[in-house]
Amino acid sequence: MKSKWMIFVRGALKMAVLSLLAACVSGRVLAVEAVDVGDTYTQAGSANTASGNATTMVVSGSGSTLKRGWIQFDLNSVLPPGTTGSQIGKATLKLWAATATTGGTVNVYAVTGAPWSEDTITHNNAPLVSSTIEGSFAVTTAKSFVTVDLTPLVQDWVNGMPNGLNNYGLVMTPAASTVNVAFDTMESTTTSHGPQLDLVLCSLTSGTIFASQIAGLSAVATSGSYSSLKGVPTIPTNTSQLTNGAGFVTSSGTAAFALSSSNAISLSGMIPASQVNGLAAVATNGGFNSLSGRPTTLAGYGITDPVILSGGTASNLTLTGSATIGGNTTINGAFNVSGTAKLTNSMIVTGSATTTANGITYVAKQGQLVLIPQQGDLSMGKFTTGLLPQ
Repeated sequence: MKSKWMIFVRGALKMAVLSLLAACVSGRVLAVEAVDVGDTYTQAGSANTASGNATTMVVSGSGSTLKRGWIQFDLNSVLPPGTTGSQIGKATLKLWAATATTGGTVNVYAVTGAPWSEDTITHNNAPLVSSTIEGSFAVTTAKSFVTVDLTPLVQDWVNGMPNGLNNYGLVMTPAASTVNVAFDTMESTTTSHGPQLDLVLCSLTSGTIFASQIAGLSAVATSGSYSSLKGVPTIPTNTSQLTNGAGFVTSSGTAAFALSSSNAISLSGMIPASQVNGLAAVATNGGFNSLSGRPTTLAGYGITDPVILSGGTASNLTLTGSATIGGNTTINGAFNVSGTAKLTNSMIVTGSATTTANGITYVAKQGQLVLIPQQGDLSMGKFTTGLLPQ
């Protein structure tokens, strides 16, 4: 047996526009379909037999041959909260006549005794029914739809909501013993034309339309959950699950990228310098000594002006251009001149002093060159002096 909560929503065009306008004079109009939660038939000839799995409801005979059709609809799940009976502008029962062995009139009554289930209802345990005919319709042709207006009955049911008071469903009986017809149940898979109860609601100035009233929604429309999505791709949890057809990295290691000016990439986060190929050492350590081709002379730095020393102490001193040495200067090592050195004060050299170009110019009365005896020699290419120290 199929689920009793199956909803067969046929869409907004189920009800003709003129019928809606005729049923509702003003206010918002809403067309919904009640949910068929049970349909079956009972037979006096098999008084204790339940026929909940039957694909048709037989309505025929009388007395010991009587067969009656039973239908029950749920209204709570499709009507906005607070709906009143007066807002039911029209309620139409629609059935598919599967067979019409002997056509005729079928009467509809309200079930008043107690709730029932299509799995267990039989002729002997069937609940009481009203003696008032709620509606009648004629069946003359098989394989066609028949309808009957049940607006007053449904209005009464709605006034008994939300607990479903009075809504115990309806029963169909033949108006004459000669009638022998059958209608599809919701278990029918041949046509899927189970019983329908179409409702037109009028004057809805407030209230909420529920997702259960909308046809064709997928599960994610109401759950909002990722797990409700269909066709979700499998997300790899490690690189071994990636195929290399699209150039993915399939193992740990270094990835090589070929970039052109027309194929810029945008990266988020930081790339470790250790993963960038071709960087010089200075790019990460920032050290002067990591520079290749660094200058080793002042001229290499673009300094061409004469060098002026204003005193102090140096371990070794080599002059390759013009230099003026002022202040008391001590050279604790070799003093080599390949250019011109001008002394404006005393200089003490503890190593050898060598000139290979213009030599050392000694300014009289201003400076003196002192070579510590036993420690250094003076070898001159050209040496001009005012006073040579003794």
